[in-house]
Amino acid sequence: MSFVSKLCSAATLVAALGTLTLAAGCGGSTPGAKSGDGASAEGDLTGKPAPEFSVSLKSGKKWSPADAQGKVLIIDFWATWCGPCRESFPALETVYKKHKAHGFELVAINIDETPDEVDAFLKSTGVHFPVGFDPGGEKVAGKKYPIPTMPTTYVIDKQGTVRHVHAGYHDGEDKEIDAEVTKLLGGGGGDEE
Repeated sequence: MSFVSKLCSAATLVAALGTLTLAAGCGGSTPGAKSGDGASAEGDLTGKPAPEFSVSLKSGKKWSPADAQGKVLIIDFWATWCGPCRESFPALETVYKKHKAHGFELVAINIDETPDEVDAFLKSTGVHFPVGFDPGGEKVAGKKYPIPTMPTTYVIDKQGTVRHVHAGYHDGEDKEIDAEVTKLLGGGGGDEE
């Protein structure tokens, strides 16, 4: 069973139980990543080096976290079927535009099994940051990076260390992410931890 199928199955089960909260995230939740309560999750990468991988970008180029060496980096895992992803993308675009000229990079990794709906999703959300593909989450999502829910956003410092993990998306999270990026870029008192 593919990673996406597992997330979809978990989402179906949770929805059947009547507890799926689209404003928080899609696909259930693993105790692990921060989702507004600051909790750490099983397999949490916070404080550890960001694992290396390589994906194809929508532009056709290959990309890996090493390409962002010396920059603050966000890696956002998302899917077209995820309602909170649709809400988070405009907020991430605002962070991207604000910081991209100051040593910041953002790459959104799509995990749809077939990325047929990606173009329509991107057009409807109006984003311009790079998008990569990990079909079905077979190479990266859930293997090198724990993905407790959709979206899951990793904030990585200039030295390549994971500093923050956001599981799901809720109102106000854009301000949290912006503050984290600002601080890691040196605008808020230095690196954390």
